[in-house]
Amino acid sequence: MKPLSRKLLMPAVATALMLAACGPSPAPAPTAPAPEPTTAPPAATPAPPAVVDDLSRIRASGTLSVGVSADYPPYTFYNSDFQIDGFEPALINDLAGRIGVKADLNDFAFDGLADALQLGQVDAIIAALSVTPERSELVDFTNVYYIGADAVLGRANATPVRTVSDLARRRVGVQRGSVYATYLQRNLVEPGLSSPADIFQYSDINAAVRDLQDGKLDYVVLDRLPARTFAENSNNSLVVVAENLNPQRFAIAVRKGSNLRAALNDALLKAQNEGKVADLIEKYLGIAKDEIEPVPPPEPEPTPTPVPPGPTPTPAPAPCANGARFVADLSVPDGTQFQPGQAFRKGWRLQNSGNCDWAASFFLGFAFGNTPAAQMGGQPTRVGRIVPPGQTADITVNLVAPGLPGTYQGFWQMHDANGTPFGERVWVQIVVPGAPTPVPPPPPTPVPGISFSANPAVIAQGQCTTFSWSVQGVQGVWFFPQDQPWQNYGVPGVSSQQVCPQQTTTYFLRVQFNDGTVRQQQITITVTPAVSGPVIERFTADPTQITLGQTVNIQWKVSGNVTRIALLRNGAPIWDGAPTTGSYNDVPQSVGSVTYAIQAFGAGGQAVQTSRTVIVGDPGSQPPVINAFRVEPTQITPGSCVQISWDAGGGTTLVRIYRNYIVETELAIDGTQVQGSGLQDCLPPDATGQVGYRMLAFNAQGQSVSRDVVVTITMPAVPLR
Repeated sequence: MKPLSRKLLMPAVATALMLAACGPSPAPAPTAPAPEPTTAPPAATPAPPAVVDDLSRIRASGTLSVGVSADYPPYTFYNSDFQIDGFEPALINDLAGRIGVKADLNDFAFDGLADALQLGQVDAIIAALSVTPERSELVDFTNVYYIGADAVLGRANATPVRTVSDLARRRVGVQRGSVYATYLQRNLVEPGLSSPADIFQYSDINAAVRDLQDGKLDYVVLDRLPARTFAENSNNSLVVVAENLNPQRFAIAVRKGSNLRAALNDALLKAQNEGKVADLIEKYLGIAKDEIEPVPPPEPEPTPTPVPPGPTPTPAPAPCANGARFVADLSVPDGTQFQPGQAFRKGWRLQNSGNCDWAASFFLGFAFGNTPAAQMGGQPTRVGRIVPPGQTADITVNLVAPGLPGTYQGFWQMHDANGTPFGERVWVQIVVPGAPTPVPPPPPTPVPGISFSANPAVIAQGQCTTFSWSVQGVQGVWFFPQDQPWQNYGVPGVSSQQVCPQQTTTYFLRVQFNDGTVRQQQITITVTPAVSGPVIERFTADPTQITLGQTVNIQWKVSGNVTRIALLRNGAPIWDGAPTTGSYNDVPQSVGSVTYAIQAFGAGGQAVQTSRTVIVGDPGSQPPVINAFRVEPTQITPGSCVQISWDAGGGTTLVRIYRNYIVETELAIDGTQVQGSGLQDCLPPDATGQVGYRMLAFNAQGQSVSRDVVVTITMPAVPLR
């Protein structure tokens, strides 16, 4: 694959630091004022930077410290043995050997690579960096080691594409797992220019081109040569609408003035002449040697123009730069075994290797892992105190072992108060051993007044289960998964909910009775591995209530070993051979309920399915309308009461009012009582914070609208003595 270029983010701090890398010049001796010149002097030519002798130090130590960012396959990534691998690590290892040293690869947050170079944590950076004039003012680049070319394929009548932003909000096809998928994610989805459902990821690029011809896509991003071939063989139905949206000229970055640049250039030239670079491109990037874009010959080194001595302005003090260095694991050595669902704590000791303080709001956050489950439920953890340069901080994260057997490695990195990552990455690696065939857990011990069940309690990965419960006459009910704050998961007293956990997970039903007592029941859903099979990570159909003639948007994401995906409406296929990630707009043709389903097939006949139901109303019937919903007063003290009034109209046939959006206040009114007032609700004496009230209005077709009011509970003022 020929990837599109990756941007090097150079914040203002790093820019100023690199410009000051050579250190301040000595102040000039005072001189007598010069006579006023009669003509303007010629512009001074900037003095070349002083030579930085990195090479002697590197050869003396025998090690070339290299900064990489191992989240960008196929350039740099962690392989199945959890070792840094890829085209660029293989290349820099070869070049280091030609210099006579060994490359020491250090994985950094990409945004922190520039600061790591300036702070001396690394001697060079190889991270798919494109050479630009702006970057060349900040670092010295070696000769180019790789040039790539991309293309955008469209139908014959497609709108021309000039920049990547022209693809925003368009349906764009791309090969799953390719660098193009990463490029579109970072340049369209993450900035908010496109939604994730706008990027259609295919296991086979030929399927993407087929769907482009069928009108299911607007564009396909792929390599330039295949794009031209598809266009030539399409009977003029497809055209290449763009090439080189982001031309790539990748080179290695070193400090300004470093003599390491010349040594790397000599080694690179030998590797190119011997065909070693072409071998690595073919091995890692999948490009045949006769299709590799030729690299232009290196330009001769410019000869510095001597400049007459003169006053040199004293540079402004450089702002500080953030840095982080791994010191030690505090717990959970690599390879530690944990049982499925077992909670544990992983700790690291990190050193502030920068030259400015870490604020208390700096935090360690999850970066990526060998599987989505490698986050293991971990959440960002703040440093919690000021850490001066050179000092260390111990940071511990609460984790839960995934429910499936396997080895899991999650990578974490430091972030500043603005969420910008920096510093050397750290990781946690655990093993979840295989387990015998799971036995369904016993049902929870019955509690009077509470009915709580799950069917089934043992599922395969990618499948779903349904929880049901019935609780009446209580203050509050919450249904929530393990390791989540129960306060955010309020539910009605009588309801059901479908969940699709990807690993063994325990779910809880928390009930608060009117006397203030709390009872909690739990059911564990055991998830067995779907070996090498497909996993449906997301499947939605929105909105769930429409009138005839309106559109339903369906979105999905499937991972794992997938051979075919089918999208169904009421059991009939509407898109057979769909991409692993994508979206589809459908207009139901009749009133009633419509069930959408996705089927994902894997090797050996494995298949999983998930469905969603949409209610289609008669456009001739009136939708429900809420004219007014009042809860007064909106500020009360604990134990006080509020008065509720409402007014519904349109096609409303049923009104329900809930406290905290979850517990019905025993108000169910038929269509002749869509207006009311005087409903009183008194809150418990220990209630604090905010209480939410929700009104729902339904029509006969099941369509609904809602309105919310928030009441704040304040503590009474304490009189002064």
